[in-house]
Amino acid sequence: MSTLLAVRQCRAAVYNPYNFHIDVNVALAYYMQEAGCSVDLFQHPTVFGVVDIIQDWFKGFAYLEHPNNLSQRLLDHVADYDVIIFGTYPPILFTDFLGPVWGKVKALPVGRRPRLVLALHLVDDLKANASVVYNKPDFLEAAREAHFLTISPFVASYASQVLQELGVPAASERVEWYAPVLPLNFDSAPYLPGAKNYICVSGVIHPAHWSQSQHRIVQMVAKNSTAWRQHKASLVLLGKIMALLDIPRDLEDMVTIHSGLAYEEYYRALMRCKALLVVLSGGQKMLTQRGSTAISTAVTAQIPLIISDAALAAYGYVSPDVAFQYPQVNGTDELFTGVGRATEEALVAGNMKHKAMAQLKSEIMGDQVLKMGRFIDRVLGS
Repeated sequence: MSTLLAVRQCRAAVYNPYNFHIDVNVALAYYMQEAGCSVDLFQHPTVFGVVDIIQDWFKGFAYLEHPNNLSQRLLDHVADYDVIIFGTYPPILFTDFLGPVWGKVKALPVGRRPRLVLALHLVDDLKANASVVYNKPDFLEAAREAHFLTISPFVASYASQVLQELGVPAASERVEWYAPVLPLNFDSAPYLPGAKNYICVSGVIHPAHWSQSQHRIVQMVAKNSTAWRQHKASLVLLGKIMALLDIPRDLEDMVTIHSGLAYEEYYRALMRCKALLVVLSGGQKMLTQRGSTAISTAVTAQIPLIISDAALAAYGYVSPDVAFQYPQVNGTDELFTGVGRATEEALVAGNMKHKAMAQLKSEIMGDQVLKMGRFIDRVLGS
């Protein structure tokens, strides 16, 4: 247990009124709990069965309610917590709730005020002017005393830079990152000889989000279909939104879509994959300013990654021993030629890296508990 937590019990609230970032916030609750905090979740009620994968270890209360009810419940109990974490910030759909919470905090005696932590995702939005959902003046006032979390080291660096530009004092000392890797209370199904070899892609499966990169993945399968058939390989698209996608007829037997899965089904499906293929759309911005949960998802499911050398270097906490790398190049054709080669390597040798990923997951989770303990010490000691 960390130094301050040994003498002071930490009560924390993780507030997320959205039906996304659920796994990210549940992982945050896990590491805070393991570091010595008592944690309550204030979460949108649409949670895709996440309760089933946390019930063995989560010891706090999970308030799964309409966002309006969550907000009022948190406002009524601000004084009950030592730390209040906004799990998705800046806000995306609802009017900024930071101002009312900050008002409640300021009204309390100094020694009883909870510390605020903002989990930053769309960092660039912090630079926006006041809008319907994001109140910049309220943020800038609260940010002078708040702490911040991100889900990757490079987003933490970028967030520190942006916060400093906005005039937030000692920004770099108050930003930390964590890998949202989850413990699972079940094992993968045994691999059956002769079964198909699945290469999986995880993300939002919907035409509005179906990026050029994902189209190119399907084209890559078409280009390498002979080799894929020899390996009894199939591309599996895993996501939470059901939609019809235009899959070429001659590939229908090689491309499977699973969407709308509950979390346990989702992770069980991932565990049957030879590897998780990650092609980050959004260019350099995805390696400098915006994080992705794809990497931590692979670690949670204990499956190897097919990933660019640039992305592997940017995330840092994943070893090359658990990855099949392709070069990050500018030309689309050259990029997907490299993706095709790395994918074929995974089809041949993917099983050999599963054990290394299981070991890496254990090491990452142990490190995260220690890191979160140090972060909470800083938050409570500020």
